[in-house]
Amino acid sequence: MDDQGIKNRESESNGDRTMDAKRSVLRERLEMFCRKNRIRRLGIFGSALREDFGPDSDVNVPVEFRADRIAGVLGMARMERELSLLFGGRKVNLRAPEDLSRYFRQSVIEEAEVQYVEEWRYTLAPYTGCG
Repeated sequence: MDDQGIKNRESESNGDRTMDAKRSVLRERLEMFCRKNRIRRLGIFGSALREDFGPDSDVNVPVEFRADRIAGVLGMARMERELSLLFGGRKVNLRAPEDLSRYFRQSVIEEAEVQYVEEWRYTLAPYTGCG
C-alpha cells in the first residue's frame, strides 16, 4: 500500500472517531433533555432513517412521557425548539403516540429507532421489622 492509501485509511479512521464522538455527545444531550422533560422514551422515525434524508429534511420524533407529565401545546413547542438546536437547526416534529393517526401509529412505534429509554429504578424501603 502506498503512502496515499495509508493516509486515506487514517483519515477514514479519524472521521469514524469524530462521528462516534459526535453521536456520543448527542446521546448525552438527548438523555439530559429527556430527564429534564420527564420523557420515558424518545425515538426517531421517517426520512431521518432513510437514504433520502437531505439537508432540508425535518426530524420526526415520537416521544412517550412519564405518567406524571402533561405536555401542553406550548410545552411541546418549546421542546421542539430545544430539539431543533440539538439536531443542527433542523425542524423537529415531536409527537406523542396519542397525537398520531390511529392508521399509522403502530407502524411509527415499531419502526422508530429508539434514542433514549428511561432507566427503570425500583428501590426498596429499608426494612424496619414487624412491629
